Amino acid sequence: MLTSAPGQPRQVLAGSLGMLAVGTVLFFTFYAERTAHTYGVAVIFNVFGTHHTLSQHRGIWSLHGLRAGKAGLPGASALERKLQQMYVPLLLTLLLVRIFFVPEAPGPAAPAYLDIGQGAVLPHGTLGLLLAVWLGYFMLLFRTVLRAEAVSGPKVLYLLAMATATGLVLVAPTWGYVMLPGMHGLEYYMLTARMLEPREGDTPRLPRKFIVPAMIASMLPLLALGAVHGLLQQGVVRGALGSNMGVAETHPLLRAMTSLGFAVVLAHYFADALIYRFRIPSIRAVMLKRLGFS
Repeated sequence: MLTSAPGQPRQVLAGSLGMLAVGTVLFFTFYAERTAHTYGVAVIFNVFGTHHTLSQHRGIWSLHGLRAGKAGLPGASALERKLQQMYVPLLLTLLLVRIFFVPEAPGPAAPAYLDIGQGAVLPHGTLGLLLAVWLGYFMLLFRTVLRAEAVSGPKVLYLLAMATATGLVLVAPTWGYVMLPGMHGLEYYMLTARMLEPREGDTPRLPRKFIVPAMIASMLPLLALGAVHGLLQQGVVRGALGSNMGVAETHPLLRAMTSLGFAVVLAHYFADALIYRFRIPSIRAVMLKRLGFS
């Protein structure tokens, strides 16, 4: 996958390492002095993270369409393709407005879900408008998909999961930001497992039975870091950087490991943006082969 386009190995590896270094420094200084990097870290990280998660939804949605085509089902309609193009910008706008600009409760003094000192926020009734747009979008989407002559059951279930996760962020962000990243991580595991499977013409590297154990082993440091935060954390965790509330700041080693962990997450946003460029024919061909498509 790293050699599917000219210059891609250099771009992916050099860019990801650079992002890793910058992110580690940025997060470490954020934990040392939050107010100095609130916008540079908390806002940007939530924007990138939400965009990345929604983009993966759209990509898997497209793969469901390819799989349906291989099974002899009709392709997506023009309206479904249009709604698919709208998904990331529309849902990104709804979710970011919800967490940054809608107060948690009625009243003039109620802060937004993520209070970063942004000052006055929108009226609490704005949440109703956001939910109306979300509901209208998914009602139109399901009406379009279910009206097809032959419907792909797995695709409908996946679209239902997308609707549930994004709707939960709007209604109850604390729970939504458990489901949305959790869903993203499970999707990533499944995609990675498929891409590691041996394909015709491959040089044998990793036997199929070792794929999942190898993936789990590679993720153990981050899983262990999350477990430590879970044991030390007190109170509600809010947003992608909610774990900074008094835990990492009082444990210098934990602060360093957490900063590195978040930087790894930031670096993988950069790598994915290059590895999954399906619009480039050579990358598309390699990725579809790795995912098991002809």
